[in-house]
Amino acid sequence: MIFGVAGTQLGFPRLMRYFEALAVELDEQVVVQTAQPGYAPAMFTARAFMPPGEFDAHVRGASIVVGHAGIGTILAARRFARPLVIVPRRFALGEHRNDHQAAMARQVAGTPGIAVAEDLPALRAALAARSSPTGRHDFAPERERLIRAVDMFIRS
Repeated sequence: MIFGVAGTQLGFPRLMRYFEALAVELDEQVVVQTAQPGYAPAMFTARAFMPPGEFDAHVRGASIVVGHAGIGTILAARRFARPLVIVPRRFALGEHRNDHQAAMARQVAGTPGIAVAEDLPALRAALAARSSPTGRHDFAPERERLIRAVDMFIRS
């Protein structure tokens, strides 16, 4: 299951259009927390808001999380070790009050398990890359480095 996250404060119509386009291409269930009461797409499951426990269960059960570049989305994906593709909201498109999400995306770009997609083709490519053995969403190298560091600390 792909879990989409628009946040809780503002709807994110551009991201919803991306999900509408992708849902017909993907052979996987798509569930999206939209922040848009009354929004009812035909091709994926949409919920305006989710209580914290339900939200966490969706993140935990997701093969990948796709969401806005909010810190809560990023931390949730990291907490449950889920690959994440962030689509930052853009001030120029009227999607937020400023470009802090673009700044956040620049800060986390290149972090293992996190990809940034500025548009639909980039999101499509990031979703395709997750199944690649050399994809950027591989947590194994990061986990192995941590295990080695802890092992060295214990042995010293």
